[in-house]
Amino acid sequence: MYSTHILKHLFLIIGLIITFIGSYMKFANLSTSGSYSNKYGTISQPNTINGNTTLLIGIALLICALISHFIYKTEKKKRQKIRIEEEKEKIFKKAKPINFYKNPTKYFRK
Repeated sequence: MYSTHILKHLFLIIGLIITFIGSYMKFANLSTSGSYSNKYGTISQPNTINGNTTLLIGIALLICALISHFIYKTEKKKRQKIRIEEEKEKIFKKAKPINFYKNPTKYFRK
């Protein structure tokens, strides 16, 4: 339950940051390229990230935050129902037993 609560906030913060970066990249017409080296030592830059893909990643993280929010709410409701049932059981167990043999006429209807 608490992990989904933490993930909700984490996805929300990171999703908002990436969405703002993506919108800036989109309006400024910027793109970034990642360079990596393969096993032969040559450096290549085949992939680029532009504003559209960054916006897509940010929106996907915001959707994940929304899903984890709904999961957290359902888990919280289930936990509250279980807690109420446990409290009812405790009250029922603490109830004073009826001593019928002490005063039997008290429990008969007239």
